[in-house]
Amino acid sequence: TSYYDPMIAKLTVHGADRDEAIGTMRAALDRTSVAGPATNIALLRPLLRHEDYHAGRIDTAYLDRQLDTVLNTFAAPSLAALAAAWGIW
Repeated sequence: TSYYDPMIAKLTVHGADRDEAIGTMRAALDRTSVAGPATNIALLRPLLRHEDYHAGRIDTAYLDRQLDTVLNTFAAPSLAALAAAWGIW
């Protein structure tokens, strides 16, 4: 319900500096898949690659203003890469 936090897990990383921590989080998200419940991984992956995130130019209303920009920075894998990942190529 809306009275409870729906979080079922949290991914936490660290690094010597912001750039290293971002790189570690990107790698961790790229290796993460969840079967069953919906997640926000598809949003976090392109957000962590966005120039404004790297520069620390985001705030709590950032996605309200820039969601389309963030989502459009994500380059979808090619059909061949997807087929190879699934072992059907």
